[in-house]
Amino acid sequence: MTRGDLRVAEIDTGAHARITSTRNLVEWYPAWSPDGRWIAFSAAAGVDGQQSDLYKMPPYPGAEPIRLTNTPANEYSPAWRPLDPAAAR
Repeated sequence: MTRGDLRVAEIDTGAHARITSTRNLVEWYPAWSPDGRWIAFSAAAGVDGQQSDLYKMPPYPGAEPIRLTNTPANEYSPAWRPLDPAAAR
C-alpha cells in the first residue's frame, strides 16, 4: 500500500476499505460528490507531488479511477457543484 491510497469507512461500524491501490500515484484531497456516488481526488506521480491531475471514481474497492485532467499544470483540491442550484444562493 502506498502512503497516499484512499480509504472509505462505514460510520456505523467503523469498517474501512482501501479504494485506491496504486504504485506510481499518491492520492490526496478527496471530495465526495453531493449525491455520494463519486469521490474526486488529486493524484501525482511520486511522493514529491510532481504534476498532479484530477480523477473521480465510485467510492468502492475495485472501481477504476477516471482521469479528468491531463495538463502540464498541477490541479489540486477538486470541488463539486451542488445538486440543487438554490443551495448555492
